[in-house]
Amino acid sequence: MSPLTATDVTPDTAAPIPSLATMTPRQLADHHTAVVLHQTGLARGHISRGDNAAAHTAYHASTTAYTIAYLARALLEHAPAAADKVMEDLAAQFVFGDASEWAADRAREAGIDPDALIESGVQAAKENS
Repeated sequence: MSPLTATDVTPDTAAPIPSLATMTPRQLADHHTAVVLHQTGLARGHISRGDNAAAHTAYHASTTAYTIAYLARALLEHAPAAADKVMEDLAAQFVFGDASEWAADRAREAGIDPDALIESGVQAAKENS
């Protein structure tokens, strides 16, 4: 048996996600669990070569994926009847809605300036290109 390469095992091959419109809460949880492990590996690899900024980015992605996986599993455990409805709503928001607009509305409700955050992202992208 030959050793695995980085392209042999990814979150998409370990726990594939079907279309968002048909994804189940379990599939969401499983995929993001795989993302946590993959991003942890990326962070370790970046640290081993001294790229702390890239490691920080990977750990941030890992934390986000962990939060999604944890909440999806908790929803399945504590409110299984609601889990399917939440997935339907999530899918509808992505397929028919505007996730950025939803996030901007929630940010404003929390007293956060969404336009400043978007502009900050645009500027960071320009600086890193």
